[in-house]
Amino acid sequence: MKKIFIFLTLLFISATGFSQNGFNLKVNSQLGVNIRNSDNAFKSISPSDINNIKTLSDLKEGFPDSWIKSYESVVIGLTSNGTSVSSENAAHELASEQMELIKNVNYGDEISVNVSYYSNNPNATKELKTMTFAYVVTPEFPAACDGGYEGMERYLTTKALKDLSFADQEKIKNVKARFTIDKTGSATNATLIKSSDNERLDKMVLQTLNSMPKWAPAKSSNGNNVSQSFVFSVGNMIGC
Repeated sequence: MKKIFIFLTLLFISATGFSQNGFNLKVNSQLGVNIRNSDNAFKSISPSDINNIKTLSDLKEGFPDSWIKSYESVVIGLTSNGTSVSSENAAHELASEQMELIKNVNYGDEISVNVSYYSNNPNATKELKTMTFAYVVTPEFPAACDGGYEGMERYLTTKALKDLSFADQEKIKNVKARFTIDKTGSATNATLIKSSDNERLDKMVLQTLNSMPKWAPAKSSNGNNVSQSFVFSVGNMIGC
């Protein structure tokens, strides 16, 4: 699945455009904007991708089953609307309960996989090893911003970053907000996940999201319009 992912740094923004507001471009070259499907950098997976999953190799392309001598545990977790459940097995093949768990997903749900195993490499240590990976469930046809990535870049640059001179730029904390593109393509329900500790910046972020131009709404595999949530971040991206 193609993920909507936009990352801008102020290196791409004209220094002249911010110099009038006293913005120090050199100091803040890592200040940018980011939109993704989840608060975590999960890979996207759609409900139709999940239908035929029976093994770890089906779930993760290139899964190194041939490297594994034995499985200690395979824990599959599902987080939906803040509630988490999990099911444990100890094999490359998923248990029927695990397959049932991940088939009952909704858009925006997060699937985590934690594998504990012993390697069959004779040169490797015999200690227990672990492997983790995760997904966020997204529509088969994700929502798309009007004007494509260039249109979104222009909008975020002019709306989300234009007034940042009011704050001490070197001390801006990363602020995150969740918003939903509904079935009509409108941005709705913008809410803070993480405050910048600056009331004006927080307010500006929410206003920016709620007043976005319409997107092309996401669609399911049968062509029906569906809602899709995203996480917006703006601030110092170092270490994020």
